[in-house]
Amino acid sequence: MAGAAVRERQDPGPGAGRTGPPFVEPEAEPIDELEAQFYPERVRIPPKTPAAPGGTVSPAEPPAVPQENRGIALRLETEPEIYEALKLGVSDYIRKNGFRRVVLGLSGGIDSALTAAIAADALGPAAVTSVSMPSRYNSEETRRDARAVAERLGIAFREIPIEPVFSAFLATLAPVFERAEPDVTEENVQARVRAVLLMAISNKTGALVLTAGNKSELAVGYCTLYGDMAGGLAVIKTSPRPWSIASRGGGTRSRR
Repeated sequence: MAGAAVRERQDPGPGAGRTGPPFVEPEAEPIDELEAQFYPERVRIPPKTPAAPGGTVSPAEPPAVPQENRGIALRLETEPEIYEALKLGVSDYIRKNGFRRVVLGLSGGIDSALTAAIAADALGPAAVTSVSMPSRYNSEETRRDARAVAERLGIAFREIPIEPVFSAFLATLAPVFERAEPDVTEENVQARVRAVLLMAISNKTGALVLTAGNKSELAVGYCTLYGDMAGGLAVIKTSPRPWSIASRGGGTRSRR
């Protein structure tokens, strides 16, 4: 699980037209599933009582939060606030888990560019490696854009064409596919080839793989299991509007 700092919002609850108490929603705090399970005190969500006979909810009192922790519940409303929270989430997660470097695929699109900018701002450009992995379906323009992003951010850049590996997969699967027309299957194979390469670089160098899918894509399933979803930290997983954050976020490197 990836995120940004926590924010407070109103829980509508299952009762129609009824608003429950404020509760904190994970939005950038680097809390993963295991941490939430074994350190539940770090996830401060107040319990709720069952619905009353009338169909409304009678919320319980919010749990007491120690004075020293009360500043953690923030309302993130502007793009600069969200950008700074995402930076905090990346830097804290990397530091807590003992990593020093990160690696990510750079496609030439907005999501990977924003993810790279956040990582460069949070960790410094020397700690970020980007990899462009073009195939037969990538235009020269996207390849140029990927390289330009890396140059602007000052991060390391490598280009590894995946056509030989992709073609080998298709040749191996040809007897099974029995001349079926190409469809989303081949697109997913591409994404999984890229994931294998990134994870191999991660294993060899000790860099954590960052993924670049945003909340809108995940909500509609515009992503590939074991492909672009594979990695150690999904930086903008909880962010539904990457264009807005990228253009107004205020990051020192994203604005160059």
